[in-house]
Amino acid sequence: MSLGNKRQEIEDHVLKIFSSKNTSDLLALDFEINLLVCSAQSYKHESVLKPFPSTFLSDSTNTKNYDQLLNALLSLPPVLEWENKIKKFNDDQIAVVNWILKHKNFFISQCNSLNKEKLKEAAKYSNDFSSPSHIFEVKYSEEKNRKFDLLKQNTIDELKLNGSCTSICFHGTRMDNLYPILHMGLLSHLNKNSLFGEGTYLSQEPSMSLHYSPSCKTWSNSLIGHRMSCLLVCETINHPQHVKIGVNENAKVEEKSGKAKNIPEKYLIVKNNEYVRVRYVLLYAEKSKTIKRNNRIVKFINENKFLLLLVSYSILLVFIGLLNSRTFNKYIKLSYKRFYNYLLGDAATSPSYE
Repeated sequence: MSLGNKRQEIEDHVLKIFSSKNTSDLLALDFEINLLVCSAQSYKHESVLKPFPSTFLSDSTNTKNYDQLLNALLSLPPVLEWENKIKKFNDDQIAVVNWILKHKNFFISQCNSLNKEKLKEAAKYSNDFSSPSHIFEVKYSEEKNRKFDLLKQNTIDELKLNGSCTSICFHGTRMDNLYPILHMGLLSHLNKNSLFGEGTYLSQEPSMSLHYSPSCKTWSNSLIGHRMSCLLVCETINHPQHVKIGVNENAKVEEKSGKAKNIPEKYLIVKNNEYVRVRYVLLYAEKSKTIKRNNRIVKFINENKFLLLLVSYSILLVFIGLLNSRTFNKYIKLSYKRFYNYLLGDAATSPSYE
């Protein structure tokens, strides 16, 4: 596979990320690699690996080379090493990096913290949930934002509302579904056979959605972790024709038999992909014990530099004081003499210090 001038462009792009010295950018890149790895190594890769990287399509038959793609992904070194190794990447590795960086209509950025109080106020959930290890915000192009804002305004005008027409809710899913969701929307994996019919199921309670987010194995060279699960924070435009909410009058769906069935409270079913989008990905990552231990040591050192410096200086002063102490030196000589006699026996003549 020949990439021509794209190689230099990709190399420059990666080196620019390192020149910014922004760890968040590296973690966001690491996260996007994990998205593709999870879909590529999924048992249902034929349905979740969409869109498929075009450079791994056979020229003659358009056959998808899954093994070639997965091998390229798994051969990538940890992103912290890319600065020194990017120029040695083979064509397949460059093609994967090119796809991750260039072929998307969204942008991922890391958030430092989660304000649960604000989230609780916006989502109006009652049960607390465990804090994520990482938070990533999903930002969209100006065109996509403009379309979503227009749908909001049209819904407000049509329903003659005085305030907002949106809700913040949650969606739990497997990590291998996340790649097509971010590229193609939540309805890319809509539920066709569930109790309340076709659509994407969301909840106003994060603890409920977490039950549908199993932990799965991810990229082995990831800085984030080797097993991950995710919870999506979504925004819905509550048009009664496209979004069914369990507390509203429209919270009924029709069964195949023709009977109406009520949607449970705290649940939403979205029928139209344009009326929902992912705002944040709350990531729950697990690292190996060795990595965790090393990270704890590094974190402790970084957070207690002054204390460690003070302790080290105190130990140095004590050591210097002991070296200058006649009593201490006499004790050392006596200890050495006893040790020497113990090794060679009482009959041995010990060295003289007088």
